[in-house]
Amino acid sequence: MGNPELKRTGRGSFEEKMAVVGETTLHVVKWYDNRSVTLLSDYIGASPVKEVERWDRKQKVNIKVPCPAVVKEYNKNMGGVDLLDSLIALYRNKIRSKKWFHRLISTCWT
Repeated sequence: MGNPELKRTGRGSFEEKMAVVGETTLHVVKWYDNRSVTLLSDYIGASPVKEVERWDRKQKVNIKVPCPAVVKEYNKNMGGVDLLDSLIALYRNKIRSKKWFHRLISTCWT
């Protein structure tokens, strides 16, 4: 299903494809909220589908929208990634070196 088909079916529609590579199962989930969002995961797929609240601009109320599990998991863990990125930016080690192992050690140290 492409973006026009997802948009036509409405907010909260999604499509999941699975592929097996070696011993790993990959899940590609395309979900349409305000725009289409595509996620690739080897951890979790679209099921179980939960409902999330989203603001509807036309009706000016919160509505319940179906949401795949991979999107919920991504949103849940993204706050920690943003925090880590901001802390790394604050406390970045200023040591510069031309030797690759010095850079590796200084990066791991901070």
